[in-house]
Amino acid sequence: MAIIHIEPYGVRVDFEDENNKKQYRFLSPNRFKEIVLRDTRFDSGLLPVGTLSYQRTGQGERIALYRPEQIAHVKYIDNKAGSAAKMLDFQVPLPPLVWIYEVNSNRQLYSTKVFAVEKVAIVDNTMLSRAPFSNVHANGEVCWGSANNLIDKPFKSLQGMASLPRIFFLSPFNEDLFNTGVEGATMLNWLISHDKKQDYPYGELKSYRSFSEVWNG
Repeated sequence: MAIIHIEPYGVRVDFEDENNKKQYRFLSPNRFKEIVLRDTRFDSGLLPVGTLSYQRTGQGERIALYRPEQIAHVKYIDNKAGSAAKMLDFQVPLPPLVWIYEVNSNRQLYSTKVFAVEKVAIVDNTMLSRAPFSNVHANGEVCWGSANNLIDKPFKSLQGMASLPRIFFLSPFNEDLFNTGVEGATMLNWLISHDKKQDYPYGELKSYRSFSEVWNG
């Protein structure tokens, strides 16, 4: 098995030799592109912009993508008992995010994880934090809910996965799985308190595991 890491200076390939010793190989971007295009067909390009790591296994493929901080327009569905559901709109700052997708041999998505990260270069020991959103389990696994019908078909290429964060944030938030570790905190109150703000409060992030622990775990 080989693991490919996309680094700022090029590409690092980790693999085990015939004696089960871990080896490393460094390739320039042009050399890597030459090798991949020679041996592998990608119908719509090499890898999506922001790729951190990519791995092909006997079961399918895994890819980790980085998305920088941004201001996002999001919705929240307020369906308090005894009243009609209301859709609320917010504009909130988001931290940089690391998305990890796994697809089977037919490129059918079966796992999505998302983590927050501070504004740093992502390396193996970079600490990932829990994503500060509802609809995300404690281990980072995304619950797509009603949006699942938008992503239940195989991807024609890895490039298509770059659209998944947009689908996630177009789907209304609620209180499902929201857990910041602060007693009484709610997704709605967080959205209200950060609405129209420009800077994400990085002090709120709760550390989870390093990138390498999550990727290799």
